[in-house]
Amino acid sequence: MQPTVISLYTGLGGLDFGFEAAGFRTAVAVELDRTCCQTIRINRDWPVINRRHSRGPSSEILGVAGTEEGRGGRLDRRASVPAVLQVWVLGHRGLEPPE
Repeated sequence: MQPTVISLYTGLGGLDFGFEAAGFRTAVAVELDRTCCQTIRINRDWPVINRRHSRGPSSEILGVAGTEEGRGGRLDRRASVPAVLQVWVLGHRGLEPPE
């Protein structure tokens, strides 16, 4: 069975592509940016939730991923690069973060 990962702060999925290359399956991607979500839906077959991961029950994320208790699913990893880190990197490069 292929190991699974839940992606939070997915962006365009760069970190998740690395997990895929390592043999993982992205069970669900959670991203706030609508354009990123549309791009993921066009290029990948991952289920996508378009909202902040903290703005709803974790049971929704686990349900979409098929990993909630009682369904026999399994979660092996959680991938996330919070936007705060992205803003920090931009700031250290002398760039302004997007609004």
